[in-house]
Amino acid sequence: MNPKLKTRRIIFPLVAGLAMSFTAGCLGDSIGSEENNEAWDGANAPDTFGVKSLKISDLQKEEALKGFLTDKPWADTYWPLNKKGLSDRWNGSANFESFEEQAKSAQDALAAAPEEGQQAWAPSWQLSPAEKYDILMRDSDYTMTKEGWTVYEEYEDYEDNWSWMGHCHGWAPAAYMEKAPAASVVANIDGKEVLFTEGDIRGLVTKAYASNSTSGGSAFMGTRCNSRTIVKDELGRIVDGTVYEVAEPAVPAEGEEPAEGDADKKKANSETAKTIFIKRNFWSRYNLVTYTESVDSDEEKVIQATAVAEAPEGAFVVNTYASVDDYQAKNVESERIFVYNKACRDTNAGAFHLVLAQYLSDRVNPEAKRGFVMDVTREDQVWNQPVYGFESTIESIENIDDVEDPLKNFRAEGTVQIAKVTTKVHYGLEKGPYVDYTEENGSHITSKTYRYTLEIDKKGFVIGGEWAVSASSWGSSSAPDFLWTLEGELTDSDKVTYSAIKKLHDCSVDVERAHEITTPTGATILAVDCAL
Repeated sequence: MNPKLKTRRIIFPLVAGLAMSFTAGCLGDSIGSEENNEAWDGANAPDTFGVKSLKISDLQKEEALKGFLTDKPWADTYWPLNKKGLSDRWNGSANFESFEEQAKSAQDALAAAPEEGQQAWAPSWQLSPAEKYDILMRDSDYTMTKEGWTVYEEYEDYEDNWSWMGHCHGWAPAAYMEKAPAASVVANIDGKEVLFTEGDIRGLVTKAYASNSTSGGSAFMGTRCNSRTIVKDELGRIVDGTVYEVAEPAVPAEGEEPAEGDADKKKANSETAKTIFIKRNFWSRYNLVTYTESVDSDEEKVIQATAVAEAPEGAFVVNTYASVDDYQAKNVESERIFVYNKACRDTNAGAFHLVLAQYLSDRVNPEAKRGFVMDVTREDQVWNQPVYGFESTIESIENIDDVEDPLKNFRAEGTVQIAKVTTKVHYGLEKGPYVDYTEENGSHITSKTYRYTLEIDKKGFVIGGEWAVSASSWGSSSAPDFLWTLEGELTDSDKVTYSAIKKLHDCSVDVERAHEITTPTGATILAVDCAL
């Protein structure tokens, strides 16, 4: 299906910071400063995407409630790693036991003469996009082809499902930033003809965007959720965190010595899970949060990380303090295991709506509209999809004091009104690869409906939002994990020479020069002759 190749849980910022935060009381008086947990933070603020807050009166206007990109994002497969990515001979039936065997087959195909009646490019027909790229780059080591095998072998014995991993982080931005390839290309490379089908070209553009950076960098809103199981409270809202008692270490069997290091390994006792609610957040600086054990409690406690726990995945060993005063006095109450879930609760709904309105809505000139990528799932798997457009309905705007609001304890400070919003977001899905793309298979658009509330201050500006999570109050809704987009032009890298792929791509969209060719399967397709 459609993954984004991401490193698994990144913990190095924590590990690097733990050393400076072991000593309790290092915050001095700063523990008393307010950090509102529910206002959008630095990761979720609208300016992470270069947009600003707008008044609800502006968002109510018809032109702000819907909008679409001029062109639909084009479809491609995500080139899954468990099929060796772009090294997969998707247009053939070859099944190789090793990279060396595949590279030898590619070399033989390049040297082969076409059979009687075939076109000169026919021996290259079934080669993978990676093999064709290596030929284009005159790379006798078949580096890109080998990479597909190397990554496959790294994950071959991976204990968890990795079928979702691939190159959708390349396809998703390419699908709205680049024109859709429109014809195959017969490339003349040092006197040899190689056929790059439309599917091959889409794949290579996807690979370039997956491997290379852009001149303007990127914009990113939200924080990646790495949890396989997301804990929710009685409202259906993702909880801030979970604490556990430390499990007793395993007792070795009679006559056996304990395994080296076992005494230092800390695991959670899963039967002791307790939800906590973060009040103030100093995690990024001091690996520390203050929290309460219920939504309405005023009894503020403190957790500070001291090490990475062995289990569950992504957990930390923490010291807990019964109060802020105890933290300042270094009076440790107990040692526990802590899982920090807040990353799974963004992206902030208010910031999300502001991006839609200022990137895609009809209040923006058509030539100035911009696409972006949305991870449509919140769990550890990443499913990047290119956003095509949206349609919103503002269901109501009410004074917060006049309504029964199940999320009142989580509203941004200064909220005086809440607006209920239903939004259908249209985005591209994977499809392909194909030798030839038509109007029917060239793009694959689907949609998802989100429900959320916007938080409005006394001046009428949006200052935050909450996803509608309680079915009993107002229809439950899923939410995207994070949003991102690329800025500027794609550059070359040591891995992928985008400028070479761009020459192929430029030939592919030059349909005025296209002519008909017949494939070995008897199909008639358009192709452009291109000297490279």
